[in-house]
Amino acid sequence: MKKSLFLSKTLYVMIGLLMVSSLVLNGCGKSLDVPVENLMVEDVSVVDPLFEPAPVPVETPVSVPVETPVSVPVETPVSVPVETSEPFGMMETPMMETPMMETHMSVYKDGTYFEQRTYQNPSGTDAITVQLEMSNDRVKNLSIGILGDDQTTKIYQQKFADGIGTLVVGKSFDEIGPVGAVNGSSLTHVAFEAALQAIKQAAQS
Repeated sequence: MKKSLFLSKTLYVMIGLLMVSSLVLNGCGKSLDVPVENLMVEDVSVVDPLFEPAPVPVETPVSVPVETPVSVPVETPVSVPVETSEPFGMMETPMMETPMMETHMSVYKDGTYFEQRTYQNPSGTDAITVQLEMSNDRVKNLSIGILGDDQTTKIYQQKFADGIGTLVVGKSFDEIGPVGAVNGSSLTHVAFEAALQAIKQAAQS
């Protein structure tokens, strides 16, 4: 559209120049005294009725909101006093109570003791031997020697020997009292208890 308008203006200017030149050269036989410099060519503006200038958009300034900085409160650290009971290296260590160890005072001498004693039965007098090993006032070992004359006496003495160990071995010497009948042997214990008393007296001396 701009190019067409330019051509139209140029065409009109050229036509005007041709007309002026013709008047100057042939203008009814008269010479024009008007200097060429004074000839004014009117700029004829031709408006194209189909040309309608587009409206120039005007930019509307947009107001951009500016963020206002927000001040964030800063927490001030609070110093908490720490209680120190004792300076380093000077802490008091609680004393542990050490259990008191009972010291046992031996009443009887450690060792092996031997005694022979007799007892009465329906057939006469019979005897046994008692060998006892003592350690820290306790009976550690015990052995019974069978000295019966007849077979019946030997059987009852053997029954006594087989059962007396569980009643004596491992016990404190002072805890051993009258044992009475053992395994059906009702008379052999008399000689055993007599031998036990003799060993106790010997271990104390």
